[in-house]
Amino acid sequence: MRLALAGAGIFWAVCFFGLAFRGHGLVSPATTWGCAAFAGFFLALWIYHSRLRIDVDGAGVRYRSVRKSMQVAFGDILRVSVVPTVSLRVYLVVTRRGLISFTSNLKGHRELFALLIERANLAS
Repeated sequence: MRLALAGAGIFWAVCFFGLAFRGHGLVSPATTWGCAAFAGFFLALWIYHSRLRIDVDGAGVRYRSVRKSMQVAFGDILRVSVVPTVSLRVYLVVTRRGLISFTSNLKGHRELFALLIERANLAS
């Protein structure tokens, strides 16, 4: 995923610089700035996915994202929910320490979901 995001960001950055420095009069300024916006969008997604990490060990779950980092014991997990959307699933882990969220874009998301349910004794 990170490689695909980096590739898309580089593609749009090349388009922006190509149009900005060589495309004078060929395209509108809005098109040039649209390329810059796409490059920025893919850069932000790449940063998010590069920082996201979820580790599960015997003591609990360690979650790290761009904005926060926390460790949660399995006993502190209150609920695990799946929210289906048009293109992916959003997994929400409600804990006493805050919300942990990840999507089906994360490699091993099904296994992580099943492991959290099992270790937190939330199976019904």
